[in-house]
Amino acid sequence: MLFDRTFFTEEVYCRLGKKEYSFTDVYNELLDRFSKFDFELFYITLYVENEAIFEERLKRDGKAVFATSQFSIANSVNQQKEYLKLSREIKEKYPNIHVINIRTDRDLSEVQKEIREKIGY
Repeated sequence: MLFDRTFFTEEVYCRLGKKEYSFTDVYNELLDRFSKFDFELFYITLYVENEAIFEERLKRDGKAVFATSQFSIANSVNQQKEYLKLSREIKEKYPNIHVINIRTDRDLSEVQKEIREKIGY
């Protein structure tokens, strides 16, 4: 199973005040359920170490547009910090979920190699 911008993103946006409700109870229930699955689970966060890279990436054409979160350096930095916070929380609470944080502000082939090595592919 692969999740991209699902309930994890909903939790991040709620924590950052982009939504007018709390999603934490549902988020925690879903994580509890996932943690009981009888197969290997990986939670992977892709991030940039050099936050100045966001400016370059935000200038590219073809970016998705979301009504609740305007693309800006500040928003991107805050979202990244919150995703990394989620990864720490998941790692502490669910030792059976493999938490992997991968820095993407480097050559793509290096990123791909690291992902393969960490997930055993």
